[in-house]
Parts: sequence; C-alpha cells; structure tokens
Amino acid sequence: MKNGNLLFIRQGQGKSATGKPLPVITITRKDGDSHRFTLADRGAYTGVIASWLHTREPAKKESTTVKRKRRTKKQKKEPEAKQGDYLVGTDENVLVLNRTYANRSNAERAAKMQWERLQRGVASFSLQLAEGRADLYTEMPVKVSGFKQPIDDAEWTITTLTHTVSPDNGFTTSLELEVKIDDFEME
Repeated sequence: MKNGNLLFIRQGQGKSATGKPLPVITITRKDGDSHRFTLADRGAYTGVIASWLHTREPAKKESTTVKRKRRTKKQKKEPEAKQGDYLVGTDENVLVLNRTYANRSNAERAAKMQWERLQRGVASFSLQLAEGRADLYTEMPVKVSGFKQPIDDAEWTITTLTHTVSPDNGFTTSLELEVKIDDFEME
C-alpha cells in the first residue's frame, strides 16, 4: 500500500510499479550496530521442474454453411500437448514442484518463479542500523560499503525491513538484503 493504492511489484527487480528504477541507497559499515552475511550452497539445485496436465478439451463449434467461400490459408495453431514437464535450469539436481498445473504456460510461470526465488536466496545480508531510517522500504536497491570486497561489490535489494521504537534503543531499523539475481558471482 502506498498513497492509498495497492502496488504489485515483481520481487528482486528494484523497480517501481510503473517500471521506473527505484533510487539506490548507500549504507556504510559505520551506520550499523551489527551485520550477518550468509552464503547458501548455490549448487544445491540446478533446475526446477513443473508438471502440467491439460484436461480441458476445446468445445466444438457447431456450424452450418450454405456456400463455401475461398479463404486465405492461415497457419494452423498447433494443439497444446496433453501433458508434460517444464524444466528451468539443468537436470543434474532438480527441484520438482509437487503441484500439477492446468497448462504449459502456468507450469512454465511457476517453474520460472521458483527458480528466481532460489537464485535470490543464494546470498543474504542482515544489518541492524544504529539509527532508524524511515526513508527505506522493501525492494529498494542497496549499495553497501566498508565490508569485505565481495559484499561491497554485490548489488543488494531490501527484502524485509523492520522499524523498532523502544525506550532503551530509540528508533532503529533492521534490514534483510538479498543479492540481485543477475548480479551474483561469488565463491
């Protein structure tokens, strides 16, 4: 919700609902009280398979024709296969989605979304800021500095943002960041 509107934004892209890039914010090591970097095993899954089964038959149209008209030949649309699997990635170590989808396009969309979700979760970075930042919101791109070189070089996106007000610490902000999908090469 923003300004009374419900926003639909694709995760991990760093773009607004209108498609414009969100502003990149910079956070330095001195801004935070604590941080945690985790690197998942990227090779755990090499692909995602989604199965589909097309059970709906197109309705046959009843037609009566009195006179035959010449028509230009149109390319016939190939009928969609009745069932199959859609693979994103490679087939070495795949994650098989347990749901069967109604058609190929739904299976393809689900496999791609799960693959992107797996890729986003490869590296994560948590920061507890010493002073709260009310100007931050989720999906904002973040550039960090003052940490190890691979962390500083990566482009991050805010996935979870928590603002806290307490009598002991005042206004603080904690961030959960994930690396951008197309940006990550770390060993």
